[in-house]
Amino acid sequence: MQADFILDYDVLKINTAQKIYLMARVVSGAAVHEQKRRPLNLSLVVDRSGSMAGDKIDYTRQAAQFLVQNLGVNDTLSIVLYNDTVETLLMPEKVQRKDAISQKIAEIKPSGTTNLSSGWLEGCKLVAQNLDKPSVNRVILMSDGLANRGVTDKAQLVNMAQQKFSEGVSTTTMGLGTDFNEDLMMEMASAGGGAFYFIESPEVTPQIFKEELQGLLNVVAQNLVISVLPTSGVNIVGQLNAYAMKFDGAYTTFRLGDVFAEEIKALVLEITLPPYPEGTHKIVTLRFEYDELRENNTTQHQLIELPVYIRATNQPNAIVVKNPTVNQNVLLLQAANARKTAVQLADKGAFSEASQILRNAANLIDAQNDDNPKLLEERNALMQQASELEKGESGYDVYSRKTMSSQS
Repeated sequence: MQADFILDYDVLKINTAQKIYLMARVVSGAAVHEQKRRPLNLSLVVDRSGSMAGDKIDYTRQAAQFLVQNLGVNDTLSIVLYNDTVETLLMPEKVQRKDAISQKIAEIKPSGTTNLSSGWLEGCKLVAQNLDKPSVNRVILMSDGLANRGVTDKAQLVNMAQQKFSEGVSTTTMGLGTDFNEDLMMEMASAGGGAFYFIESPEVTPQIFKEELQGLLNVVAQNLVISVLPTSGVNIVGQLNAYAMKFDGAYTTFRLGDVFAEEIKALVLEITLPPYPEGTHKIVTLRFEYDELRENNTTQHQLIELPVYIRATNQPNAIVVKNPTVNQNVLLLQAANARKTAVQLADKGAFSEASQILRNAANLIDAQNDDNPKLLEERNALMQQASELEKGESGYDVYSRKTMSSQS
């Protein structure tokens, strides 16, 4: 694991207050050998309310059986079913009786309403019973509907997910179809240190499970936290990401969660700087903390501090060039944030304003005069979504809202 940073500009003009972007990141290497990978401690929490009948429950059973077949004997699994009540289908056990567990899954039948909170909390409790720091301790929550029993308040559920994450239990959420509450599911996953998946149709459910499992099998570090301490006159305006953040009076701290093999995990910050005289100036100190997996299946806590300097000059031949890596990340994150704002406006019926927000984000990409394929693809997607929003309600349905939200 390597920790570093990049500034969009590392040379500035003297005596001029300026805004810059700082990208703090960790770059991971390959995963440890499969035989020595980190054990998984999982609880699969499945919505079996009446709306799951038909293809949804069929493909969910297939996906759960796929999960079982691809876990190892050192992994721990529990399965919780919920509708208006909660049933523990499988108490936590090592995955040694794969055929017996798969048979239990095959017998899942849908009925009733959706008590999402109670099902999820039961999954968290079962994972916590076997909480093990060297393991990946996660709840996988599936639903095709709304939380209409038990705790239903979004803010309360999100706070609970953040609390469980701080206690060592992370949450991945999977929304199936077009009736689930994507705002709730996305924010629970973000606060809970997991991933969110929008399952557009039942037949892709097994593939989504495969993607989540592949990530879990390749975790190389957990509990990544990046803290930022600015020097005098420097202001941290905010992050372009959506990581959990807190301020402790000196450092501003961001929780980035798990790090996967061969991943670049980045935090992009907007920072304002005071006017600087000629010379090199320290602007912030970055502190990276994480628990790194070792080959003997233990973890080692790592702490790395990096000072960040910038040079101010009045030399006419000084090269002031925007860093392309930072610039791409900034534009993509700005596009994601534009979509989030556009959804909020469209929900209120302000379709023209929502469309303009997306066009503005696309115009920022156009202004770069960059032939970067990823940026061009993003620009075209923004313009297409803007055009749909201009149609008003006919261009903004539950599917387009979920698609736009999942891209934000």
